Amino acid sequence: MNQNWGTGNIKDTQVELIKSQVNNFISDIQNNVIGVNFQEKYNILYKTSKSLFDLIIKDASKTNFNRALFDEKLDKMLYYIEKIQQSGVTQDLASQKVGEMLASEYIPQCKK
Repeated sequence: MNQNWGTGNIKDTQVELIKSQVNNFISDIQNNVIGVNFQEKYNILYKTSKSLFDLIIKDASKTNFNRALFDEKLDKMLYYIEKIQQSGVTQDLASQKVGEMLASEYIPQCKK
Protein backbone atom coordinates (compact mmCIF):
# COMPACT_ATOMS: atom_id res chain seq x y z
CA MET A 1 0.00 0.00 0.00
CA ASN A 2 1.29 3.44 -0.94
CA GLN A 3 1.99 5.46 2.19
CA ASN A 4 2.42 8.75 0.34
CA TRP A 5 -1.15 9.84 1.06
CA GLY A 6 0.04 12.69 3.23
CA THR A 7 2.37 14.39 0.74
CA GLY A 8 -0.23 16.86 -0.50
CA ASN A 9 0.47 15.76 -4.06
CA ILE A 10 -2.76 15.07 -5.89
CA LYS A 11 -1.13 12.14 -7.67
CA ASP A 12 -0.69 10.42 -4.30
CA THR A 13 -4.36 10.70 -3.30
CA GLN A 14 -5.92 7.29 -2.71
CA VAL A 15 -9.39 7.99 -4.06
CA GLU A 16 -11.03 4.74 -2.93
CA LEU A 17 -9.62 5.12 0.57
CA ILE A 18 -10.92 8.70 0.75
CA LYS A 19 -14.38 7.52 -0.41
CA SER A 20 -14.40 4.80 2.22
CA GLN A 21 -13.34 7.12 5.02
CA VAL A 22 -15.91 9.75 3.99
CA ASN A 23 -18.74 7.18 3.91
CA ASN A 24 -17.78 5.68 7.28
CA PHE A 25 -17.26 9.11 8.85
CA ILE A 26 -20.68 10.37 7.74
CA SER A 27 -22.24 7.18 9.06
CA ASP A 28 -20.54 7.67 12.44
CA ILE A 29 -21.68 11.29 12.63
CA GLN A 30 -25.26 10.48 11.67
CA ASN A 31 -25.39 7.58 14.12
CA ASN A 32 -24.15 9.85 16.93
CA VAL A 33 -21.07 7.73 17.63
CA ILE A 34 -19.38 9.12 20.73
CA GLY A 35 -16.13 8.45 22.53
CA VAL A 36 -14.16 8.26 19.28
CA ASN A 37 -11.31 10.49 18.22
CA PHE A 38 -12.40 11.12 14.64
CA GLN A 39 -9.08 12.75 13.73
CA GLU A 40 -7.33 9.48 14.59
CA LYS A 41 -9.98 7.14 13.16
CA TYR A 42 -10.16 9.05 9.86
CA ASN A 43 -6.57 10.28 9.91
CA ILE A 44 -6.02 9.91 6.17
CA LEU A 45 -9.06 12.03 5.36
CA TYR A 46 -8.02 14.54 8.03
CA LYS A 47 -4.46 14.81 6.73
CA THR A 48 -5.28 14.88 3.02
CA SER A 49 -8.35 17.10 3.14
CA LYS A 50 -8.93 18.85 6.43
CA SER A 51 -11.52 21.12 4.80
CA LEU A 52 -13.60 18.09 3.73
CA PHE A 53 -13.17 16.58 7.21
CA ASP A 54 -14.38 19.85 8.79
CA LEU A 55 -17.30 20.09 6.36
CA ILE A 56 -18.47 16.61 7.34
CA ILE A 57 -18.25 17.46 11.05
CA LYS A 58 -20.27 20.64 10.44
CA ASP A 59 -22.93 19.39 8.02
CA ALA A 60 -23.45 15.63 8.26
CA SER A 61 -25.47 15.80 11.48
CA LYS A 62 -27.87 18.46 10.21
CA THR A 63 -31.40 17.31 9.49
CA ASN A 64 -31.29 19.04 6.10
CA PHE A 65 -28.00 17.38 5.05
CA ASN A 66 -28.52 16.36 1.43
CA ARG A 67 -26.43 13.20 1.19
CA ALA A 68 -27.23 12.62 -2.49
CA LEU A 69 -26.06 16.11 -3.45
CA PHE A 70 -22.98 15.80 -1.24
CA ASP A 71 -22.09 12.45 -2.82
CA GLU A 72 -22.63 13.83 -6.32
CA LYS A 73 -20.22 16.73 -5.73
CA LEU A 74 -17.65 14.54 -4.00
CA ASP A 75 -17.81 11.91 -6.74
CA LYS A 76 -17.22 14.58 -9.38
CA MET A 77 -14.22 15.97 -7.52
CA LEU A 78 -12.74 12.52 -6.95
CA TYR A 79 -13.40 11.66 -10.60
CA TYR A 80 -11.21 14.58 -11.63
CA ILE A 81 -8.48 13.51 -9.19
CA GLU A 82 -8.47 10.10 -10.85
CA LYS A 83 -8.35 11.73 -14.31
CA ILE A 84 -5.34 13.79 -13.22
CA GLN A 85 -3.64 10.67 -11.88
CA GLN A 86 -4.23 8.87 -15.18
CA SER A 87 -2.97 11.93 -17.11
CA GLY A 88 -6.42 12.25 -18.65
CA VAL A 89 -6.67 15.96 -17.77
CA THR A 90 -4.39 18.61 -16.38
CA GLN A 91 -4.82 19.81 -12.82
CA ASP A 92 -5.70 23.26 -14.20
CA LEU A 93 -8.50 21.88 -16.38
CA ALA A 94 -9.84 19.73 -13.54
CA SER A 95 -9.85 22.75 -11.22
CA GLN A 96 -11.70 24.76 -13.85
CA LYS A 97 -14.36 22.06 -14.29
CA VAL A 98 -14.91 21.66 -10.54
CA GLY A 99 -15.00 25.44 -10.13
CA GLU A 100 -17.61 25.75 -12.88
CA MET A 101 -19.71 23.04 -11.24
CA LEU A 102 -19.62 24.78 -7.86
CA ALA A 103 -20.14 28.24 -9.31
CA SER A 104 -23.21 27.12 -11.24
CA GLU A 105 -24.68 25.85 -8.00
CA TYR A 106 -23.75 28.61 -5.57
CA ILE A 107 -23.49 31.82 -7.63
CA PRO A 108 -26.87 32.95 -8.94
CA GLN A 109 -25.42 34.68 -12.02
CA CYS A 110 -23.77 31.41 -13.09
CA LYS A 111 -26.85 29.20 -12.80
CA LYS A 112 -27.89 27.69 -16.09
